[in-house]
Amino acid sequence: MMLMKKPIVTICFLFMALFAEAQFFKNLGVKAGISNSYYEWKYRPNSVSNSVHNKSDKAIGLVFQLTSDLVDKKYWSVNISLGWLQKNAGGTSSLLSNYPSPIYSIEDSYQTSYISANPSVKGKLPLGKILNVYGQVGFNIDFMCSHSKNIESYFNENFFYTLQTNGELKKINYGFTFGPGIEKTFGRMTLRADYTFMRSFNNIIDATGPRLDGLGDQGFFLKMKSFTELFTFSALFKMKTKN
Repeated sequence: MMLMKKPIVTICFLFMALFAEAQFFKNLGVKAGISNSYYEWKYRPNSVSNSVHNKSDKAIGLVFQLTSDLVDKKYWSVNISLGWLQKNAGGTSSLLSNYPSPIYSIEDSYQTSYISANPSVKGKLPLGKILNVYGQVGFNIDFMCSHSKNIESYFNENFFYTLQTNGELKKINYGFTFGPGIEKTFGRMTLRADYTFMRSFNNIIDATGPRLDGLGDQGFFLKMKSFTELFTFSALFKMKTKN
């Protein structure tokens, strides 16, 4: 837990110091809510086997970030958020290949925590003077700061693998984000509610053969990717400009 808290505290202090000095940031606020994530695995035991595709159940995590608008116009804006994001997953995965469909029961749930940076561009539709609805698109760069030990292994009734080199667990995850939102302004304060879908470009686990334990040839692979949706609320306060 301490390993997770140290990078969060450090980045938050750096972020606030940057905002205090940079006059081009229009406002500063906090974003908090929940994440709803699941994992997908693809694996092939060896070169003479077919590949298998498994999917976990969804699980809830937490989100807490600092957020600010770099540009804020009537019909569009540019926003950046930075902070803590959990991408957890449940423990039951079912077979999604063309084979007969056995159900594999995996008892463990999974937890991963990230420091996540998410720049985005919003197209806004004003509804009156103080209310906007918008759509947003952006990208995310996530730095893993902690994970449950069981993330390093994968098993079902026919297959088992434990990560064998440091490079098989990818500590940096990146992808694109999109979703709708609504905001309302009260004087210097703006309140927002957002739904954001995060689609990863790269894998969290990317292991390829041959296996070091000799149980899989050059055709072996194990890949795991995350899929996450966020439900968040934000409160931002307009910054005073320096004379």
